[in-house]
Amino acid sequence: MREEIREDSHRSGRFVTYALSRKSVIDMIGKNRSLQAKMGAQRSGMGTYGLPPVAKRVFRPDMGNLLLKMMRRRAVDALIERSSSRREGKDLHKFIMPVGSWEDAARSVAGGAVLYIPTEPTEDMNNYATLDVENANYGNKVAVHDLLFLLGESEVERLKTEAEDFRDQELLILKNHRSESPADWQTGKAVPVFLLHDGGGTTFSYHCLEPLKRPVYGIYNPNFHTGEPFDGGLKDMAKLYTRWIIETVEKPDFPRQYNSDGKIPILLGGWSMGGHLSLEIAKQLNPEDTEIRVIGILMVDTVYPLKYSSNNRRRPGEGAEGRNKNQILADIAMADARRMIQSWDPPVWDEDSIGERPRISLLRAKEAVPFKDGEKNLVDMSREERNLGWDSYDKNLFSEVVDIDGHHFEVFAFKFIEDISEKMRESLDGLERASRS
Repeated sequence: MREEIREDSHRSGRFVTYALSRKSVIDMIGKNRSLQAKMGAQRSGMGTYGLPPVAKRVFRPDMGNLLLKMMRRRAVDALIERSSSRREGKDLHKFIMPVGSWEDAARSVAGGAVLYIPTEPTEDMNNYATLDVENANYGNKVAVHDLLFLLGESEVERLKTEAEDFRDQELLILKNHRSESPADWQTGKAVPVFLLHDGGGTTFSYHCLEPLKRPVYGIYNPNFHTGEPFDGGLKDMAKLYTRWIIETVEKPDFPRQYNSDGKIPILLGGWSMGGHLSLEIAKQLNPEDTEIRVIGILMVDTVYPLKYSSNNRRRPGEGAEGRNKNQILADIAMADARRMIQSWDPPVWDEDSIGERPRISLLRAKEAVPFKDGEKNLVDMSREERNLGWDSYDKNLFSEVVDIDGHHFEVFAFKFIEDISEKMRESLDGLERASRS
């Protein structure tokens, strides 16, 4: 998949290979440290900068369920996009065509596959079933996919709700037709975006997004796996990331394009602390000193940094009982992020340079985090303000403010992924369009 999250600019390998396997195999790896170590030792074609030693890596015990859920969701998203409901009058059944019987399926399937939604239990059905079709590939046989088995009941119900072709329909043909892929987006004209990590230090949330239809690069906290505090403040962290971005843009495989002013445009963005870092990096990436021009910033529920007493805040490592290693490391990174944000003064563009400040969009969580011990969470201190407190910095900071589902800590939850993916995609597209006007 060419729309990749590149977690740092120092890795030597461009491509990442993923091996898909049975869920039972993934589950087995999750329970066996020896198998995890062997898998980690067999990484090939990739640089290892920024990766922890094999012994320190964490393989989620529920990885099989997580991957299955993500893959099912992606498969259903693709079927919905290929259905007639999204074709807007253009060759409605170009990709998927309902048929009334197995005989019709055999006559119509050609080089594609049959999608089967059983109306009755099929315990005795072979999950690797095929349909005999004259002149078909693979020995005159085509695959029959039992969607209930492959996708699960909840995803099939979503498919029926969002794609009319699948309602009250038992058989459909998935046609053999080359469609647009993420590799096509990577080679297109969309401006690349660099997504900065949140306070927890990782880019995991961005991996869960639906495709943004542009090249995507991710930067995570290089100290995440050690648990060591970052040596310096937010400005110093932004300085390091600025250097990484410059090095990445200078690489020959970077999908660069040039504006009319001869500059290479990029977008910046991130969730929570990722928005703070984006603003600071945009200031440090002075177009007078580099070939790069930041044309837009997307802040995802990034709150203006308020000063507060930390006497009652939980210390790193507190409440670690029952939490896995990655959760503990994220808590430690979060505490260090609060330290940096607290001591950070947002950059200022003076009257002569205000025109150089990129356009900024804000995605704003609709809900407040539930109270804990009767206290409001720090991320909600300015929740009642439309601009999340940024009016104290500049009342005209944002070109648009868009609501997103959930509270601050759940905007990337699976139940909200479709919402935030769509709004991030639209906001990034809008920032790019505005830069050309």
